[in-house]
Amino acid sequence: MSDIRCGFAGKSVFCAALLAVLASFSLVLVGGCSEMALWGDALEFARPEGAPDYNDTYDWYEKVGVRQSSSGDVLMLAYVPDYELLSKSKNVIAVSGEKKIKGYKGWFKMAGFDEDDMLVRRKYLFVEDERPKVLFIDPWQAAAFDCEVVISNEVLDKPYADNYSRQLAILKYVLEKFREDFRSVQQDNKQLGNLAMMVNQTLGNSVVHVEESPALVDKIFSESGVVLAHPNMDIFKIRVILEDDVAAVRFKCGSSAKRLKKDEL
Repeated sequence: MSDIRCGFAGKSVFCAALLAVLASFSLVLVGGCSEMALWGDALEFARPEGAPDYNDTYDWYEKVGVRQSSSGDVLMLAYVPDYELLSKSKNVIAVSGEKKIKGYKGWFKMAGFDEDDMLVRRKYLFVEDERPKVLFIDPWQAAAFDCEVVISNEVLDKPYADNYSRQLAILKYVLEKFREDFRSVQQDNKQLGNLAMMVNQTLGNSVVHVEESPALVDKIFSESGVVLAHPNMDIFKIRVILEDDVAAVRFKCGSSAKRLKKDEL
C-alpha cells in the first residue's frame, strides 16, 4: 500500500508542476491576444492583488484627455486607495502600485496640469514586470511606457537649422517635462521614484542615441519606431508621433520589446 501511495504522490507532484507551467504559458498567451494592443503583455502582468485590474489601468490612460480632463477626473479614474499610493504637488497627480507575487510588478499613472485652467497637459502610464525562471521557461524582464505631452509653442515655433534639430528638441522637451513632473511628487513615494527612474533612464538613453547617430531621429518619429540598446534590459523600442502640438511617446523594453514584430509597437 505504501508503494501505491508513494507512486500516486509522485504523479501528483508531477501534475502540479505541469499545471504551473501551463498556467505560466497561459499568461503569456492571454497577454499576447489581448485587445489592449497598445500594451499587450505588460498590461497583463500589471494585475494587482485586487482592484484595479489591467483593464482599469489601461482605461485610465484612454479616458483621461489632454486639454479635457481636470484633476478631479484624474483622481476619480486613476486612484484605488486600497491598492495604490497617491502623491500630489501643485500641478501633478501621481498614483503608483506594486505587487511581489511570482516576481515583481510595479506601475504608475501620472498627470501634469496647466497652472491656469488645471486641465491635463501631460499624461503618463508605465508598467514594469520581472519574473524569475520557472522550470524551462526563461525569466521575464519587461517594461512598457506611454505618454502624451503638449509641446510648448516656444519649442515648436523656434527656427531650427534642420528637421533633426527640431525633433531632438521635442524629444528633449518630453524628457524635461517628465523629470519636472515626477520629481515634484517623488519625495514621499519611494515606490514612484524607483519606477520613474526607469522611464527617466530610457528616455534619456534615447536622447543619447539620437545625439550620437542623428539618422535615428527620423526612425523614432515614425509609426514603426526603432530598436535601440538599453543599459539594463538589453533592448528597447521607441517611437514618437507628433500630432499638432501633442507628442505621443511609447516604448517597450526587454522581453516585451523582443516579442514585437518588425513594424509593431
